[in-house]
Amino acid sequence: MQPEASSAQMVNLLVLNLQKNWCQWNIWCQRKATVAIVSGRQPGLVGGTDTIRVRTI
Repeated sequence: MQPEASSAQMVNLLVLNLQKNWCQWNIWCQRKATVAIVSGRQPGLVGGTDTIRVRTI
């Protein structure tokens, strides 16, 4: 992670990791959790989910 990353980004990454661990058994849930946090400004942050624009969770 870049040192200039804001605390909000760090919180988002923490929440993302928690959601991914919780939903690890369910690919659909994992993708939904990922898109809810990645807003498209950071494409490729979690690997190619920047093209999906769904808001859930």
